[in-house]
Amino acid sequence: MTDSDAIAEAARCLECGCQANTQCDLRDYATEYQVDYREINTQERKMFPVDKSSEFIVFDANRCISCGSCVHACQTESVHGILNFSESSHRPSFPGGATMGDSNCVQCGACVQVCPTGHLPISAISHIAA
Repeated sequence: MTDSDAIAEAARCLECGCQANTQCDLRDYATEYQVDYREINTQERKMFPVDKSSEFIVFDANRCISCGSCVHACQTESVHGILNFSESSHRPSFPGGATMGDSNCVQCGACVQVCPTGHLPISAISHIAA
């Protein structure tokens, strides 16, 4: 990697702003499969509202790659079963279209631990309270 390539990659990653900057599976996969982000058409991408209704977790479906890890963790590992895939958006969602804060989510964090892209970061509010 040249110096200019490294600078461009750092700028792209810093632009993302997610909290997975030291452990970003999406960045690792993109590098492994030689994905050039400049070749991806984002003009027709659907934008989702960022759900900040939860006290501890921010739910940003815009960063989701629909891998299913968070749904699997919620359904089988934590056994809460709150998180499912939305048929219309192919993104994780809560029953009845509820926000995370209005759902029966217990904020266990299992989804956060397995998310490869940081679309479920821990809320800054919870860091202040800690």
